[in-house]
Amino acid sequence: MTRYSIRNLEQISGIKTHTIRMWEKRYHILSPSRTKTNIRYYTDEDLKRLLNICSLLRSGLRISQIAKLCTEEFRARLLTIADEGKKEDQLTPFLTSLFNYNIEEFRNLLDLKIMAADSSDFIEQIAYPLFLKINLLWMSNNLSDTQRNIAYSILREKLYGLINLFGSTTTVNQNIRVICFLPETEYDETEMLFYILLLRKYELSPIYIGQLSDTKVLHPLPHKDNILLSGFSIPTSSSLLSVYAQKLSELDVKSVFIYHHNLQNEVSSFHSKKVKFITSPSQFQKILNRSIKDQ
Repeated sequence: MTRYSIRNLEQISGIKTHTIRMWEKRYHILSPSRTKTNIRYYTDEDLKRLLNICSLLRSGLRISQIAKLCTEEFRARLLTIADEGKKEDQLTPFLTSLFNYNIEEFRNLLDLKIMAADSSDFIEQIAYPLFLKINLLWMSNNLSDTQRNIAYSILREKLYGLINLFGSTTTVNQNIRVICFLPETEYDETEMLFYILLLRKYELSPIYIGQLSDTKVLHPLPHKDNILLSGFSIPTSSSLLSVYAQKLSELDVKSVFIYHHNLQNEVSSFHSKKVKFITSPSQFQKILNRSIKDQ
């Protein structure tokens, strides 16, 4: 059983710690346990309840109303949120189903979002923010390996499905190939699939070769107009990023894209016209809009 501090609950739910404490005292919505040394902690059930309360709050209910609901009424309200048409935080239902190990609900929620938006909107508004949130919760030990793996597996399933929808399109320039690969320290391809999907949408031809331990296998390449796409989903030191960027910049290619999070200060010491650092699929899409597609 995972133990959460009140700070952990704030990070996951977005509800401030002082608000959670006030709700506990006034409405008794949560009952934190205590260690033998009298330190307060919360359980998975406490977290699930708080996430469900967030959903009900966004549906229009006040906390005073939620506190009066019995268990059956509480569950019934959760089931009718979607039908009432109230706007709620888009990630909360996904996180709630994940914490409850409700795999089919998680998958169905993604299917509904895919049907309701085009691929770019699905990435920018739902899938990529969800990916980042899950990664954050996992790295802070607020999400188990099993829960993270389940979520990423389903995300990959949906992303591959969308990628295949664009698989029969004709590329704009047959001489341009975007060669996509993971560094040897990366083991999860989920984030890479967001970028491959955008490349497919823009009728470019990504070639995904998986994890690559030695970039020497990329030399020589058949065309000088090749573009490389690689990146890191896990935090990486600025020195490693600079070394990696330098290594890829030495290859005989037109340009190199390296995705990472919070890069602005991380790799400021490395400069190359050939290498472009990107921090999100939406930023990559802007680059595609103004440059790659027109080549």
